[in-house]
Amino acid sequence: MRRRGAGSASLDGPSPFPTAAFAVLVVALVVALVDVAVVPILLHEGSTDWRAYDEAARALAAHQPLYPWAATAEIRDVTAYPYLYPPALAAIWGLGLTAPMFAVIKVLSVGTMAVFARPASGRSWTAPAVAAAVAVVALTLASPPLIHDVILGNVMTLYLAATALAVALPDRRWAAVPLGILTAVALKPAIAAVLLWLLVRRPAQFVTSFGAGLVTTVLFAAVVGIGPYVDYLAALPKLGGLAQPFSGNLGLSAISLTLALAAIPIALAWVVLAAGTLDAWSSAAVAVALTLIVQPTLGLNYAVLLAPAIAALWFVDRRACLAAGILAPFLTLVSPPLAGVVVAGIASGAGWRLRRAGRIAAPVPAGT
Repeated sequence: MRRRGAGSASLDGPSPFPTAAFAVLVVALVVALVDVAVVPILLHEGSTDWRAYDEAARALAAHQPLYPWAATAEIRDVTAYPYLYPPALAAIWGLGLTAPMFAVIKVLSVGTMAVFARPASGRSWTAPAVAAAVAVVALTLASPPLIHDVILGNVMTLYLAATALAVALPDRRWAAVPLGILTAVALKPAIAAVLLWLLVRRPAQFVTSFGAGLVTTVLFAAVVGIGPYVDYLAALPKLGGLAQPFSGNLGLSAISLTLALAAIPIALAWVVLAAGTLDAWSSAAVAVALTLIVQPTLGLNYAVLLAPAIAALWFVDRRACLAAGILAPFLTLVSPPLAGVVVAGIASGAGWRLRRAGRIAAPVPAGT
């Protein structure tokens, strides 16, 4: 059985079964089945989230407050589309971005999932590798969470793209740049799990990501002024008001705020443990899957992050990857946090079996 280094990503995993074609076919059938049941419902949902960016862009241009809801007891008393991000996203939207343009950008960004099929170092792209890349991108595009995100107008597809790039290219420090920029533009608590994993497992990529985010923030502060950023920091504590049951909230906070707050440190501790004891691929899958626990308030669209988590599992255990690919689409409909825990559990089990078998290769340092 051939060993594989952590910096060598290609869809020819370490075990002979299932074959890539069989795995793609089975997961495609599962996704198609779920799509038939769910997509007609999702299509009736209005594209609402981008309206918050649009309102914020107009407020920024008129030198009005971006976070007027910070002075109220209930965020949605002020507007149905509260703007919850740093000023940078409002500034970008103000350049003329529209909902259709945003949707196209997000769909194109899914192409980064193809990096999971890249040939090992020194090898050229072959027809099977190209087919695998196309299949991975197509399956991701067809998944209900991604369809939901495109319809909704949220930013989670961009987080999928940035996360996939960083996870699948461990030997490239620059691969973490988009993740840092996106965090500075549209901060989501969920990404803390991935950043923590980078800090423990790939510190060079973490530093690169942090630097990219810092530079992005400084540049936008220079453009829009420091005032909106001060207002954003002052408004952050009020965001806790969103961590409660409400229509569309599928996070743990919809069950219990106490449960959601208790689960966050447990999830982050799980990420650290996995990063320190398991191989790079399985620990990456754990971290990415647990973003659905670290984010206490979320919708179906947040489950797009399971795509890179499942793809990373291919290099650890093909059967585990297939099991996650079959279970995740169904479990996501029940509860995205449940799907995240199950995928993280499958990844932990696969990684532990790999460790016990002594098949963990030394990771390739980022940037080499």
